[in-house]
Amino acid sequence: MPSSGASMETADLTALVAQGESEMLEFKGSTSQLVAGCQTLCGMLNARGGQVLFGVNDKGTLVGQTVSEATLREISQAVRRIDPHVDAAISTVEVGSGKSVIVVTCQASTQAPHAYDGRHWQRVGSTTVPMPQVLVEDRMQERMHGRVRWELHPAPERFTLEDLDANTIRTCIRLAVQRGRLDEGSASDIPAVLRGFDLMRGDRLLNGAIIAFGREHCWGDYPQILMRMARFRGKDRLADFEDNRQVYGNIFTLLEAGERFLRDHNPIASKVEGDNWIRTDRPRYAPRAFREALANALIHRDYAMHGGSIALAIYDDHLEITNPGRFHFGLTPADLGHTHESRRWNPNIANVFYRAGIIEQWGTGSINILRWCQENASPAPTWTQMELMTVCVTFQPAGDITPEVTGQVTGQVTEQVTEQVAALLEVCTRPMTRGELQAAVGLTHRNHFTEAYLKPALTAGLIEMTRPDAPRSRLQRYRLTAAGVVRKSQAQTKGSRL
Repeated sequence: MPSSGASMETADLTALVAQGESEMLEFKGSTSQLVAGCQTLCGMLNARGGQVLFGVNDKGTLVGQTVSEATLREISQAVRRIDPHVDAAISTVEVGSGKSVIVVTCQASTQAPHAYDGRHWQRVGSTTVPMPQVLVEDRMQERMHGRVRWELHPAPERFTLEDLDANTIRTCIRLAVQRGRLDEGSASDIPAVLRGFDLMRGDRLLNGAIIAFGREHCWGDYPQILMRMARFRGKDRLADFEDNRQVYGNIFTLLEAGERFLRDHNPIASKVEGDNWIRTDRPRYAPRAFREALANALIHRDYAMHGGSIALAIYDDHLEITNPGRFHFGLTPADLGHTHESRRWNPNIANVFYRAGIIEQWGTGSINILRWCQENASPAPTWTQMELMTVCVTFQPAGDITPEVTGQVTGQVTEQVTEQVAALLEVCTRPMTRGELQAAVGLTHRNHFTEAYLKPALTAGLIEMTRPDAPRSRLQRYRLTAAGVVRKSQAQTKGSRL
């Protein structure tokens, strides 16, 4: 028998349809489009779940259809062709003249990627498209992540404790003990510590041990432990080099090399203010924010990509850190503007940095980066997914903030905003449609939401349109601006609304 979802009244259905189609909502005129509807449901399962409405046309009109037990059975059987199988809730809402709208609801799945009739699908905005094979493979890795991942694979058998940097291990242990992150009684037994960190099983080193503590002669087997660094005399990579370096090493070596490179190319502006003759120094880029971003790149990157490397590029007008890999487990760049669940792609390697005090509470790294940039009077950095397999964080220099931009950002960050705008920023966790934002703040009246919430936030420069040249586009989304991200992070740091 088809499963029954929570009952929905006609008014609820009308309010839902008024939101318009989105990543989580799709309209189908009738079950004559059942195959396309199931493909969409499959795409939703591969994202954050959603609802498919049969009996609603493309214009959002409740046309309904005649529904029998056979109709519901046909839908249930079609949904069962989604693999891995999931239980979708199927319910009906009467819309008059003996007709009903069929609501098929699926929750976010932990078994993705799903396929319908042998093909994987994904949602891109309000459309459903085939999922690229590279993403299918990536989602497969996410599903098996707890048991099978690259850092847990055994290192070549010839590698032993002698191939690890004993001084770095002892320093890490000492720092961990000082911070109360390792029991002092076990600190003298290095093999036991490595087993406790899950970097060694029995007498066999794992890949994670080489990444964390490996010595120089290991790099022939691990060519991906590379960082490329360059200072360009211009605003892109076509410019000439001022400095060009590359370093192989474990994560501690690479972190140190990156910090050294920044110091060599990070001018400091000094200023004496007032009558107290106290000098204030402000570097072009905030060192603590840079260190956190580089540490995150080292622990999040995909080490299974042997040809990949972390790249640090400093240009005349910005700085970029790129690393091989992508955002995983549904995380998006917009999520980084607030406290979020952190699921490390390399949790054992990340644990080494945590024990040593290089990273702190998991899920707060991006919040700290935003705060440290603000303290340095630097614009908020941006995170982007470049192509399918590269993540980039971009910093803008403090010294290049123009008076116009300074006035805009300072005003947006320091002035009070209304409770309505504060509520809107709080729920804006990704690019969202107007309907999604309106539902998230719990409103049913579109005009009130637009006038009291949306327009003031746009006017204040705290959110922006993803398609500013087409404000009425059905693909329009709204996202936080850099000032909005800073404002939101300030409020969450203080534990109160903005």
